[in-house]
Amino acid sequence: ETTGSGSSYTLTITDNDDSPTIAWTSATYTASEGSGTLLITATLSSISARNISVAYLVTDVSATNTTDYTLANGTLSINAGSTNATASIVLNDDSIFEVTETATVGFVTYTNAQAGGTTTTTINITDNETAPTITWSPISSTVSESGGSVQITATLSTTSGLSSSVAYTVGGTASSGSDYTLADGTLTISAGSLTATVSIVLGDDSIDEDNETVYVHMITYTNTSGDGAANEYTLTITDDDNPPTISFNPSTDSITEAGGTVTITATLSLASEKTISVGYTSTGGTATSGSDYTLNSGTLSFSVGATSQTFTATIGDDSIDEDSETVIVGFSSFSNVTETTGSGSSYTLTITDNDDSPTIAWTSAT
Repeated sequence: ETTGSGSSYTLTITDNDDSPTIAWTSATYTASEGSGTLLITATLSSISARNISVAYLVTDVSATNTTDYTLANGTLSINAGSTNATASIVLNDDSIFEVTETATVGFVTYTNAQAGGTTTTTINITDNETAPTITWSPISSTVSESGGSVQITATLSTTSGLSSSVAYTVGGTASSGSDYTLADGTLTISAGSLTATVSIVLGDDSIDEDNETVYVHMITYTNTSGDGAANEYTLTITDDDNPPTISFNPSTDSITEAGGTVTITATLSLASEKTISVGYTSTGGTATSGSDYTLNSGTLSFSVGATSQTFTATIGDDSIDEDSETVIVGFSSFSNVTETTGSGSSYTLTITDNDDSPTIAWTSAT
């Protein structure tokens, strides 16, 4: 045997197989926030006799790494003879209502392998919170009609990652456009905020009226939900006007005793939103009730918005020559009205005589 290099024979067999491909086993993975750990798997197309590694890059889409989930950029290693490896994603929990959020994990460099079908997988993290409730806060308030405006506040029970909105309708005993201004509408609370406001503009007037109300009622909800009685807000608008005054207009008149009847008018200084009543009666004068005139005591009623009412006195005719006589009429028993302090607080009617003076003669010529 030779003592040289020919004492042994070495055959080198060169490989003619391509490197296996590597791919994620799924194009998407979905799991709920706070559910623990999500395993994502990369699989080889075939077994390899070599150790394989692939580097991956984690990219936020709508989810935020270390807040919504935790996975650092890294490398998957598959030992020779094995076919897969996994990466562990920690799914973090929060208390924010939000949409499903996503991130991607994609291969970037390969050692002893090559890119397969799915090189980037999408991670879908679903939300586990219910929508926050929305309420008026406070649910009622009181303001004078001269108060200018009122800000009413809608408040979410928790911060939301989504924009929340609620449609509302407006009603009540107050009149829209005169007592207040606020149309039906929609209120929106931006993502990350807890509150939003609506302004009710108040209208001041000079009308005596009862306190009035404005109701603002939530009806439909987007990315939020209602909470019973707290979804209706009540604004009480208090009146700041004095009652109108009442007076006779005109406050004096005259008629002959043969005139029949006379109409007497009572007038309010302003219209009122309340029902008004006032009594009237003869309070004096030189004329004799029942013979010179007839005027029964009574009550005048003013409906809402009315400003005048009338009543009549009947004049009695006689054949007696006499001086002019007077009838004085006054108010009594005021309801939702006050008596004027001027001359119209009483009414004086002068009845003029229409009889000739009597003749005079000696009872006997002799």
